[in-house]
Amino acid sequence: MIFTKNWLNEWINLENISLEKLGELLNRIGLEVDRMLHFEAPKGVVVGKILEIQKHENADKLRVCKINIGDEVLQIVTNDQNVQVGDFVPVATVGTKLPNFKIKKGKLRGVESFGMLCSTEEFGIPRVGTGVVVLDNSIGELIPGKAVADYPIFNDDLIEIELTANRGDALSIYGIARDLKAVLNLEFKKSIPEIGVEIGEFENIEYAIKYLNVKSVSEIPLLIKTRLAIIEKLENNEKDVLTYLTHSTGVIAKFVDEKSGEKLEFENGILKGFVLYEVLDEKTVHIASTVFITANKLYAKASGVMLLIVLAIFLQHALGV
Repeated sequence: MIFTKNWLNEWINLENISLEKLGELLNRIGLEVDRMLHFEAPKGVVVGKILEIQKHENADKLRVCKINIGDEVLQIVTNDQNVQVGDFVPVATVGTKLPNFKIKKGKLRGVESFGMLCSTEEFGIPRVGTGVVVLDNSIGELIPGKAVADYPIFNDDLIEIELTANRGDALSIYGIARDLKAVLNLEFKKSIPEIGVEIGEFENIEYAIKYLNVKSVSEIPLLIKTRLAIIEKLENNEKDVLTYLTHSTGVIAKFVDEKSGEKLEFENGILKGFVLYEVLDEKTVHIASTVFITANKLYAKASGVMLLIVLAIFLQHALGV
């Protein structure tokens, strides 16, 4: 089970607990720590906003970008074909020491370049996407010139624990936080609001289900994709949102396409044709269609109108509202 300290800190307050102390606490409550390591964006990597992109006059596969980094505008030559004007990107300025080399002023096919656009691999994180990582507001307010290491997602501590077969309760951030909450006498930072359209009970498991007819499509935000890359579970497809939901809360969810023939019917308040899985004292329900989570919204990707079934309680946990 892999997680990060900042991710865990979203559930309980660990700001005054060092990584070493956290490791001791985890071992004490029976969650054996296998490894701990710190990662962060190198000093000199800052947020840049692309103002202009032109084709390189001497190379078809290169592009010349003008990038605002707060106190100046840099000219940087890149071979990345995906970034667009208006994108915010990590910029390694001249003098920055990356893991394998130092950034220097240079010329690429006769055009001067004063830095480099970065992928997440330059921060010691598995690659997110196919090239330069485009930043978004899910990681925080994007300010040209701000150090990328000032964003918690790129300055964190990775922790991996070994779990025995009887500790399935710790297969989520919420489960680990619950144990630490008890030993540290803390309160959860997230609350469970009582919401839901359909409320019922199935085999002594209570559930609250919310129905939404949705057509919108949204990209999965960078915060979620980066966290999944860190825990080595990023697939770059719609399954990522379920992986994130399960890793965060312990809730097991499933995609169901209405066209598959599975019908959504109720009898005496019980959802027929679906199985509810019990996860300790928690509950789960199937999800119809494809779900994308953003900082404060929920969308579904569908061909036509799909019925999206959401176990509202746990989506509130995952969204942090």
